[in-house]
Amino acid sequence: MLTYVDFRLYSEWVQAHDTLGESDRQAIRDGVRRLPRSPMFSVVLLPTPDGAVSAAHASVASVRGQLYPHWELWVPRGAEPAEANGDKRLRIIPADTTPTADHVGLFNAAVGAADGEFILPLPPDAIMAEHALYELAVAIGTDPNADLLYTDEDRVDAAGTRCMPRLGCSLPTARRCWSGSGA
Repeated sequence: MLTYVDFRLYSEWVQAHDTLGESDRQAIRDGVRRLPRSPMFSVVLLPTPDGAVSAAHASVASVRGQLYPHWELWVPRGAEPAEANGDKRLRIIPADTTPTADHVGLFNAAVGAADGEFILPLPPDAIMAEHALYELAVAIGTDPNADLLYTDEDRVDAAGTRCMPRLGCSLPTARRCWSGSGA
């Protein structure tokens, strides 16, 4: 598994393989209509260890910006963006669990109420690429018997630059591949 690479090489890879232009976005929108199936993803925003939710707004925005439209986002009370009024895909974790439940209780409450075929835990500091859910839907279409999918991940530094990639996985190292992103 690749955990750290030369910054310049990774930046070049991101530019060549993981930066979308408008034609790429349109191809994805067209591709959504041609998928053999359109699985629903239930994305569950995980609370921060201290329970703060204000830092999660970028995570929420990244889900709302997905090119793949078949998702619902479960958020703890207080993490919902004010401008999301009317978006029926944004769901608040049931109120009877939010004020006093621990993190596991919040996650379980969201999973219990979720409508999706696949559950995606989303750390509160994670920002999903705009095509992330589309790529998962394509993978599911390729292997409809898949029960678990994992994703590569990287970090975004203080300057907004992607860095510290964790790419690739093989069966002997599969346990280390599961971090915070997968369905």
